[in-house]
Amino acid sequence: MNYRGGEDVSWDLSQHPFGMTVEPLPYSTSIAAAWDVVEKIVQEYRWCDLTFNGTAWECQIDLEKCIAPSAPLAICLAALKAVGYDSSPLPALRDSGP
Repeated sequence: MNYRGGEDVSWDLSQHPFGMTVEPLPYSTSIAAAWDVVEKIVQEYRWCDLTFNGTAWECQIDLEKCIAPSAPLAICLAALKAVGYDSSPLPALRDSGP
């Protein structure tokens, strides 16, 4: 955990410890930023497949598949699932696969 002034700031990505403002990249909305995620996945010897099924984007990383209305969002959700994050609290974005 990271502490600043006695408070946990592990998840505070908006403030840099030296006072600089840090804006996270728009991974779930920008294909350029999301492609950085794909490149990182491929570097870690993972398999990644991105397809458009006619109505939505499907991204599969190893055995984890997500379906979303945009390619960047599908990439991000599949990447999160691939590293063990449960995206099921997002009911509108659950995949329809097994």
